[in-house]
Amino acid sequence: MILPTGRRAGFFIGDGAGVGKGRQIAGVIVDNCARGRLKHVWLSISPDLRGVAKGDLKNLGCGLVVIDGCNALGNASTPEHGVVFSTYTTPAGSKPQRDKIIKWCGQGFDGCLIFDEAHCAKNADLNHPEKSSGVHRAVMDLQERLPMARVVYASATGVTELTDLQYAERLGLWGPGTSFDGFMDFYKFMHPRGIAGMELLAMEMKASGAYVARGLSWTDATFETVVAPLSDSLRHAYDQAAGFLTTLRRAVERAGDVVGVNAMNSYWSMHLRFCKELMVAAKVESVVELARKARDEEGKAVVIALQTTGEAGAERAAQKQQKAGETVCEYDAIPSTAHQTLLYFIEKDFPTECSADPTKDPVKSPSYVKLQNEMRRQAMALPALPPAALDA
Repeated sequence: MILPTGRRAGFFIGDGAGVGKGRQIAGVIVDNCARGRLKHVWLSISPDLRGVAKGDLKNLGCGLVVIDGCNALGNASTPEHGVVFSTYTTPAGSKPQRDKIIKWCGQGFDGCLIFDEAHCAKNADLNHPEKSSGVHRAVMDLQERLPMARVVYASATGVTELTDLQYAERLGLWGPGTSFDGFMDFYKFMHPRGIAGMELLAMEMKASGAYVARGLSWTDATFETVVAPLSDSLRHAYDQAAGFLTTLRRAVERAGDVVGVNAMNSYWSMHLRFCKELMVAAKVESVVELARKARDEEGKAVVIALQTTGEAGAERAAQKQQKAGETVCEYDAIPSTAHQTLLYFIEKDFPTECSADPTKDPVKSPSYVKLQNEMRRQAMALPALPPAALDA
């Protein structure tokens, strides 16, 4: 459907955690491939989700190449067709990176433009748009420059506050053909109506086919908290890793201040993933013990839900070994997902580049490349961390 603005209408997947928004996104892309649309853009919150997205597409029979980020665009080897998977950070931090996406998409692009974890774009300043977050401005820019794109927003927490809805302009709630000239008019009308107004809005969006929000049922479920004890070696490894994270944070702050890049959002995102992956891996022995007891002594079926599978980190480690000419063994030296997350941040997001002209590609600072190498050396010297949960 084409809105009165001349842009194609979008759709919002607001399903709760566990329903499978990633698989639904992959299904949308596969459906469009079957209709002859072979170029798509998928933006998400973390590079670790690239492996998950690739797996979802493969499992649904999609043969398109998954292109790893904006940096892979604009080269002679860039595929003509495929799915560009990028984090929000890259297009948000540089207009030239957004230009690469637009150029690759081409004129008249009508493929999918996916905003996974779309709540990342919600930090808008209604009174001073130029002060809105870089992610918000990037999302708005891509939607404006790709008017025929099939936009899909996906988030379980897409609209915590009414102001958070501004990025979802393709839902057709304001603008020509509606009762509101712009988002501010829509906001002024809806804001006094509070939660009741938001619930009515959700009902209206569902009825119009622009929004879906489902959740898993917890009927008859019971919960119990079990403490997983840590071994002395794991406590030592945790303490050493925590100390290194503090050292890395100070290095990132110092380098970022000098080269003029704020990498702290990326750092804290990595910090959260690192701790989550480490805690999941540390609980494996206790979970296995509980599962065996439930299966063997109580005759129960066991279902284990993982916050993260560690697939992306394991895949990066295997690719690095292959590039180095090493033999990749399925059973020896199982990689730690948490450790791979740490190394990936240092390799990809540690601030080493600066540019006086934002329209030109940045150049590397030798002193901070040296600091990056030192952080990499210290990370490699950390005590062994527990391996990925699925491989342990």
